[in-house]
Amino acid sequence: RSGADVVISFMSVPNMIACMAAIGRKKWKLIISERSCTPSVFGGIKGLVYRIVSVFADCVVCNSKKAAQMWKQFCPHMKIKIEVIYNAVNGAAVYTQPQIKEDEPYRMTVAASFQTVKNPLSVVQAVQMLDENNKRKLQLHWFGRFMSANGDDSIYRQTAQYIEQNRLQDTVMLHPESTDIFTEMAKSDCVGLFSLYEGLPNVICEAMTVGRPVMMTPVSDHDVLIGAQNGFLCTDTDARSIAEALTAFLQTDRDTLLQMGKMSATKANDLFASDVVLAQWMQV
Repeated sequence: RSGADVVISFMSVPNMIACMAAIGRKKWKLIISERSCTPSVFGGIKGLVYRIVSVFADCVVCNSKKAAQMWKQFCPHMKIKIEVIYNAVNGAAVYTQPQIKEDEPYRMTVAASFQTVKNPLSVVQAVQMLDENNKRKLQLHWFGRFMSANGDDSIYRQTAQYIEQNRLQDTVMLHPESTDIFTEMAKSDCVGLFSLYEGLPNVICEAMTVGRPVMMTPVSDHDVLIGAQNGFLCTDTDARSIAEALTAFLQTDRDTLLQMGKMSATKANDLFASDVVLAQWMQV
């Protein structure tokens, strides 16, 4: 009864409520949005209801091709209504020219909370697998909440304990989450994401916009976001694959990393610039 012409809904529960509100005759159009890329959203009784009532939406906008594939798998009746529009990147993320210092260790920034899905234990195990020369060449700075959403800090404590037991304190530094993460990215030679699964990884999109090479596990739209020209792909989420990607990064000269960062920024502008994303939403 609000007089709206279009309703845009985000997150699964509001999506369900909006779809139920769309049952029957209506003059307004409904766009629901999928950003989690987690199959569990379609599980159980709630997921069954979600799949059924989604037919009343006029369009589903996914923020990754991976999420669109998931929708087509679980809701084949919605195939013709599915669109993919990437997130616009935070306006505070801007291209920053690197300050190359050949005599300093290679610096990697990771911005992720300490929980199982973000895979910190595999990362520190990967660092331990590096030879001593590569360990000396690397400084990995991990910024994130020590506690997960349910107040559990066990993953942080296990990660910190592993670092201490293996004397990696000079190689891996754990920090609380930063309110100025883009400055930390700008200090880096590379930005990493090592998750077990992701929707669209905003950290990678932001790092690309800042103009840094990126390293990530094969999650979400990794095949779109990175390639040999702008990043390093871990072939799996296990420690061995991460160690191989870290080695490739540490063996890349800084002039090449500079060019990779510029390629990241160019790709980010094509994919995540606000005017690009806005034009796609307006088309929908």
